[in-house]
Amino acid sequence: MPPHKIWGIKGRKGSAKVQGLNKHTGRMTAVLTIRADGFVKKNPILFILRGILGGTIDSHELDMLPSGQFYTVQEAGWMDATGRAFYVEKTYLNLK
Repeated sequence: MPPHKIWGIKGRKGSAKVQGLNKHTGRMTAVLTIRADGFVKKNPILFILRGILGGTIDSHELDMLPSGQFYTVQEAGWMDATGRAFYVEKTYLNLK
């Protein structure tokens, strides 16, 4: 499961730390989007975890995370072209 507390302390300089994790193991990006056309339904959050496509996290652990959001992995835990294409396909191309 992802860490439960990932927010940085107000006014703190630098990145947020998650206790009990090594330097980069807890890296995760949350992508929040909005629609400009007034569509009432909220867009799901895309969580990008640090890992390798086809690796242990991608093939075993992502299925155990709560439903209703989207999850993917990227080597550094950042948004890249693959993550963007995944999110656009899942979010916007499935809307009718």
